[in-house]
Amino acid sequence: MSFVDFATGSLGQGLNNACGVAYSMKYFEKRNTKVYTLVGDAELAEGSNWEALNFAWKYNLNNFVGILDCNRLGQSDKTSVEHHLDVYEA
Repeated sequence: MSFVDFATGSLGQGLNNACGVAYSMKYFEKRNTKVYTLVGDAELAEGSNWEALNFAWKYNLNNFVGILDCNRLGQSDKTSVEHHLDVYEA
């Protein structure tokens, strides 16, 4: 698919890439463009995702949109948070 720039799978690097692209678009290229990323709930167990979200907050990346697929499925078992969306909202 031509609109997909990175396919990182379960490695937990999708948010990192998306935040980097959003930062570049906003501050270097000065483009009024949104950057979308789809992340699975199992990926959120990776600490690098929370660092990416902290980066997005710190640099006010209002051009970054994260979409969470909360399906409760990890690679070999259910996720620790399961379907408790209130935990993600908090």
